[in-house]
Amino acid sequence: MKLVHLMTATAIGCTSCSLFEESGKTTVEGQVVDSATGQAVANAQVCLFANHRGGSSASYNPAGDWRPTDGEGKFSFSFEAEENNAYILRASSSRGDTEFQSAPRINGGRKNKGVQVPVAAMAWVRIHLLDVPPRTDAVNVAVWGFQDSFTLQPPLDTVIYRLVKASPNQLVLWQINGSRTEPATPHQVSSGVAGLDTMRVDIRY
Repeated sequence: MKLVHLMTATAIGCTSCSLFEESGKTTVEGQVVDSATGQAVANAQVCLFANHRGGSSASYNPAGDWRPTDGEGKFSFSFEAEENNAYILRASSSRGDTEFQSAPRINGGRKNKGVQVPVAAMAWVRIHLLDVPPRTDAVNVAVWGFQDSFTLQPPLDTVIYRLVKASPNQLVLWQINGSRTEPATPHQVSSGVAGLDTMRVDIRY
C-alpha cells in the first residue's frame, strides 16, 4: 500500500512538472501596438530574443530572423524552445521599437496567444520662447522635462524642437531666472502627445 501511494505521488509530481515544461514546440500569436495609444501598428517586424538562464550574462540575443507582420500588425509563428532559455519578443516599426523592459515574455513549450508587443513611438515637443510684453527682464530661461534639457542665455524669440517618446502625459517644465519682476518659480504644462505628433508649448518671458 505504501508503494502504491509513493508511485501515485511520483506520478502527480511528474504531471505537475510537465505542466511547467519550457522546452519543445512553442507557438506565438499576437499584434504589434503603439505603447501610448494601444492602436495597431501595421507592417512591423517581430523578432524572438533568448537569454540562457544558466549563463553569466543577463543580455538577450536574437534567436531567429525578423518576421514581418500584416497590415494590422498581426503575426503568428512557431519555434522549438530550449528548456534553459528565457524568451521575449520585440518589434521594430516606422513608429518606433520595443524597449527591452516592456517586451512581453514568451512561455516555451506552450501556446502564446493574444501577445501584444508595444513599440515606443517617437514624437516632438515644440517650444516657442516668445519675447513679447509684458517682458520680465529675464537673464535666462531653463526648460526641461525630457532628455535634452536646455537653458537660453540671454533668452531669444525662437522655436526649439525636442524628440520625446509618445506619451499620454508628457510634462514640460520651465523656469525664468534673473528677473527683477518675476520670481524664479518652476512652471509646467502636461499634455498627451501621440506618436509622430507634436506637442506645442509657448513660453512668454
